[in-house]
Amino acid sequence: EEMQGGSEDGITKLPNRERGLFQDMLDDYENKHYKEALRKGRRILDSHPEQEETLCLKGLVLFAKNQRKEGEELAKKGLYKNMKSFLSWHFYGLLLLKKQEFVQAKSAFKMAHNNCKTDLQTLRDICALEAHLREFDGLVDSNRRLLAERPQVPSYWTGLGVAFYLNGEYEEAKNVMDSLLISFTENLKEGLKISEVLQFQALCLIKGGLYKEALEFLEKNNKGFREKTVFLQNKLTCYQGINDQEKCLETLEELLELHPENMDYYATVLENKGISTSKPLSKEKQELAETIISDYLKKNPKSLSLKLLLLKYLSTD
Repeated sequence: EEMQGGSEDGITKLPNRERGLFQDMLDDYENKHYKEALRKGRRILDSHPEQEETLCLKGLVLFAKNQRKEGEELAKKGLYKNMKSFLSWHFYGLLLLKKQEFVQAKSAFKMAHNNCKTDLQTLRDICALEAHLREFDGLVDSNRRLLAERPQVPSYWTGLGVAFYLNGEYEEAKNVMDSLLISFTENLKEGLKISEVLQFQALCLIKGGLYKEALEFLEKNNKGFREKTVFLQNKLTCYQGINDQEKCLETLEELLELHPENMDYYATVLENKGISTSKPLSKEKQELAETIISDYLKKNPKSLSLKLLLLKYLSTD
């Protein structure tokens, strides 16, 4: 991205030639062409030795070249020359990020954003750090601000939906994705995008404990799910949530038709019939397990998973 200057950024006061050099220096840093970046920085500082953003960026480049002490000192020097410079705070935040000082980096990015509210890259950096630090209240707020700035960008709607989800606000998360589908249906038609949104909405309802609503949603949108396994697994979770064992078993049979070697599905069948797969069984339960597994083996006699499972119960005292 090209640099954006706030009203207090000294870089906006440079002549066009030096501003161009600064942008080139920034591009070189982002592409890890550190020698070239330093060469361009030297050219700017030859004529403007106290130029604060260039000092900060040079410090960041030196830090990236493993000249850590010199780089940090230079970045701080540039920052202290103009504490209202959006770019200087952003560069210092990137340096702190390299030091893995995440809380301090977030504070620096927030200072940068306060000095230039229109810069979305800094706001995205803040979002990434809030997610990393599990500060989900802040993540919701930052994603709201991103969306307010660019409501025409679908990914910002997704970002807010995910932020609500991570913050445990499942209904809000689903509502945001409803708006996404209404506003951007054409944009989402490629690939699996609509299916992914529907899956996320179903997950929001399930995580919120709204199992009946989730089942209604799944049935209403069943054609939108590209992955039948995911669709059926969601249904299974819902039936388990409302303790409908009959529907659980029906859904498991559908899943086993798709994945006849899946040990977890067979184990869930047994659990649904009151047979523990982890605790010692009575003789009656053991015999019931053998009967159930043997019945499956008749349908799928070559199944290695079923043979292993049967062996487990046959070998139990």
